[in-house]
Amino acid sequence: MKAFLLSLILTPLLLLIVFQAVIFNLNFYDFYYQSAGLYQNYSPSDLLSSVENVLLYITGQADLNTALYQDQEILHLADIKNLILAIQIMTIGLAVVAFFLIIKSKSVNLLRVSQYALVEILLAGILIYFLFEPIFLKFHILVFPNDFWMLNPDVHLLIVLYPPEFFFRLLATTLSITLLIMLTSTIYLNWRTKRKKNVIIKSN
Repeated sequence: MKAFLLSLILTPLLLLIVFQAVIFNLNFYDFYYQSAGLYQNYSPSDLLSSVENVLLYITGQADLNTALYQDQEILHLADIKNLILAIQIMTIGLAVVAFFLIIKSKSVNLLRVSQYALVEILLAGILIYFLFEPIFLKFHILVFPNDFWMLNPDVHLLIVLYPPEFFFRLLATTLSITLLIMLTSTIYLNWRTKRKKNVIIKSN
């Protein structure tokens, strides 16, 4: 039970950490825009500089270049800025909780934790793969108390920079990296557990 509870903290914590590492990586945007064919209609430097400005804005490091956006987009970006702050606070909170759980639960089976986490990530991946659109829609309805997120790609630059397909790729990449991390951890912990058992058997 301790292992399962700890996995319910560590899995979202790791997902949030990887999610932020990916979404704030300009190389990810560059790769996505190339694969999506956006560079055929927009200048690569213009798109990436616009994204960089958005990322700096939502993390409080720069003012938004409001000349590029309409009022609806600016208001939505303000909502996103608050969401990013909430995600950062949640990440810190989960890290603190995980730290104290690990300290207090010295006898917890880390291999079991890793195995539970692996299953949880796989289930999350299956849900995203098959139910991305309804989950994406429900998320926006629940998180944003307005309809500013309902943008038109023919009118609004923000939806060009961040189309729904971008978020599917973002989540798929986040889940893939997290899955690889947990798979590696599970293999290592399994190897270490077997090694310890062999040492005990030989010593007896």
